[in-house]
Amino acid sequence: MLKRMGIAVLGTGDLGKEVYRLFDRNREFYLKTQNVEFTLESVLAENGGDVPVKWVPTEKLAGNIAEVIADPAVDVVIDALSDVEQAKTYALASLHEGKNVVTANAELICRYFSELERVARRNGCGVFFGACCLSGIPAVRTLADGVQADKIAEIALNVPDLKKAGNRNGEPYAAYCLSVLASLAFHVRVAVGKIFQDLAAVEKADVELGKKFGYELKTLAIAKNTEKGVEARLHPVFVKKSHPLAGVAEDVSAICLKGEKSGCLVLSGKGGVSATASAIVSDVLGAATHSELGYAVDRNFASSDTGTKIVNDFKSGYYLRFKSVGSEGLLSKLSAVLSRAGISVSRLEQKTGVSQLVEWESVTLVTEQSSENAMKNAISKIKKTGEVTLEAFVRVEED
Repeated sequence: MLKRMGIAVLGTGDLGKEVYRLFDRNREFYLKTQNVEFTLESVLAENGGDVPVKWVPTEKLAGNIAEVIADPAVDVVIDALSDVEQAKTYALASLHEGKNVVTANAELICRYFSELERVARRNGCGVFFGACCLSGIPAVRTLADGVQADKIAEIALNVPDLKKAGNRNGEPYAAYCLSVLASLAFHVRVAVGKIFQDLAAVEKADVELGKKFGYELKTLAIAKNTEKGVEARLHPVFVKKSHPLAGVAEDVSAICLKGEKSGCLVLSGKGGVSATASAIVSDVLGAATHSELGYAVDRNFASSDTGTKIVNDFKSGYYLRFKSVGSEGLLSKLSAVLSRAGISVSRLEQKTGVSQLVEWESVTLVTEQSSENAMKNAISKIKKTGEVTLEAFVRVEED
């Protein structure tokens, strides 16, 4: 049966422009393959129309959000806005009028989903957010519809331009992605504010030595569902060269899922505006072809436990490089403290030298798994032994 659906786009930036053009170019393709006929009803300029928008026919430009949502021909409102508060206001207004909302704004979903969901359910419409994480990779759809029968124990994300702020407060976009995807994977709410973050730089010399030890340096967003609670962290990490994300380029989006039955699943692909626009259109198609469900694929968030226990004292291996100048016995000092803390060493490299007539000693080691707190306490005690500095600290994932 032919389905007709009217579209409104909020925002005339690069994303809004690409979404508009994608619908315009592929209208016949969607009709042929999905049996859905789309009509582009209106475009709302984020700046209020102060700047001319040459790629939108004048008659399609809306003056304000009230004009957009009052139009009975509009079935889906696409949020392509950059300001999260404006996006929230316009999304709620749309949902109150029974319009489905599609968004690529991960911050909007992290901060306001429960409020959006309540209004959507009350008015028989949906909030679709498959485009909000990892651009065009169907990570949200996979977790919500593809592996729902499995228990996901762990996810790891490679996010291009990871340190790029996801909002004006400087929160990394990767943290919002991890919050959304971990919440879906573990069926609990993993709030972005509870994600551990350490984005300290790693020196090139340590990257090379890590390779000698058999590791590749990545900066990953990692979440694990453990018996003690949920780990959620974002930091540089050494992974084995056999790790599924070890060979993923820094400019490629990727997610690795570890399921109880499905094992390791990896999705990867180039990011960017075009990929995000494609994901948005896929969500619109989902809204068109699954309207009989009454609601979107975001049911995992509906049953989220706001009291989720987040484990801050997570377990990890550690790559450590210490240096001592003008004193002897660095290795024996390290061994004594680590041994008393119950921390075992799996790899070790020792160097000595002279600089400006002063002898120095350097010890680089990789530990077996230890808790974060135990490791930091041990490092504190090592520093107190005298003239010992910690030159490098990188977490290690052996799995």
